[in-house]
Amino acid sequence: MKKQTLHDIDKLEQIREVLVDNHEKFTNMGLLNGLLGVSLYHYYYYLYTEDENYLEGVITYLEKSIEGLSNDYKGTHIVNDIMELGNYVTFLNECGLIDREDVNALLVDSDAIVSTFMENELEKRNLDPILGAIKAGYYFLNRNKFIDKKAELLKLLNAIQAQAIDKVDIIYWESTLKNIEKLKTELGISHGVSGIVNFLLQTIVHKIPYEHTKELILGGLHFINIYIEDAGVNKIRIEADHPSKLKYQDIAYGDIGIGYTYVKAGTILNIKTLTETGIQLINNAATFRDDENVYIKDGSLFYGTAGLSAMFSKINTELHSDALENVANYWGEKTMAMGNSNSKWAGYSSNYNAQHDYTHLSLSEGICGIGIMLMAQQKKLKHDYLQFFNLH
Repeated sequence: MKKQTLHDIDKLEQIREVLVDNHEKFTNMGLLNGLLGVSLYHYYYYLYTEDENYLEGVITYLEKSIEGLSNDYKGTHIVNDIMELGNYVTFLNECGLIDREDVNALLVDSDAIVSTFMENELEKRNLDPILGAIKAGYYFLNRNKFIDKKAELLKLLNAIQAQAIDKVDIIYWESTLKNIEKLKTELGISHGVSGIVNFLLQTIVHKIPYEHTKELILGGLHFINIYIEDAGVNKIRIEADHPSKLKYQDIAYGDIGIGYTYVKAGTILNIKTLTETGIQLINNAATFRDDENVYIKDGSLFYGTAGLSAMFSKINTELHSDALENVANYWGEKTMAMGNSNSKWAGYSSNYNAQHDYTHLSLSEGICGIGIMLMAQQKKLKHDYLQFFNLH
């Protein structure tokens, strides 16, 4: 990315001021689409400026979020927000900003709520990593750092094993998320097989013992192998039973997330061929450009340029490639250029779900995530916030 200028600093402060001035527009209290994103922005602004005064904003908006998780809650999914709160306060504890005792006190009632949610989703056979039982699984992986949650995790792992369709060396899972009457097998990291594999890899990282973990991971990746084609912006289709492939990259659905899962699997399991497959997918994804903004319509993390810049930069900390550094810079500069409109959202405008003001402000699709990525790139900070997208 180009050298930092005063204009860049002003843009980041402008984003912060828009977030502060419009924080009441958030109805959700969580991270991806909620008020906690403003707290996270202040943490990165503190790292960026090295001014401890901005740590006050971290706590202020954390407290506002907790206050919003009450009987007067106005958002769309309170349990989702509670799970994201749990993941966030774990992150703040690891950053040295909240004590262990405070984390447990904040989440004293949350574990039972999340456990009930997970039970309900398992009854519906909804393993989805973003909107289903595995979302709860990530929460319990974090809680297990403070209090024993292996029983909950074992229950989830047993369900993943039970729902696996095993056909001699290949394993896959059908999704009930979108239509329980017409099941689909997606392949991507958000809602598909690689997303489930990605969670299983994290259970190894967190030292959760389960006898079938490795066979599930390898079976899932062997299944995805069937659908890797020689050419295309993406080499892998979205659904196993449908041949269509995306003509663009984003961290929500593109090959970049699948490739990263292979790289992580190769590293964690010490299997070189998996790493090599992941690198091939990532290098192919890195060739995609969109100079005329035909496919990539905004600067967001989830669907836009910021996510690509952040993810390629994160991957490059492991692979150390000039090509990946160049593509990370390309998408970073595209992100800065997209902030030059006359919109009231610090010059940016979200493409999807634009009818909601909070979308333009959010971590996943708005200026909160855009600003955090720009700060992380400029100061060469780790893109640890991507863990909230299940990209660890």
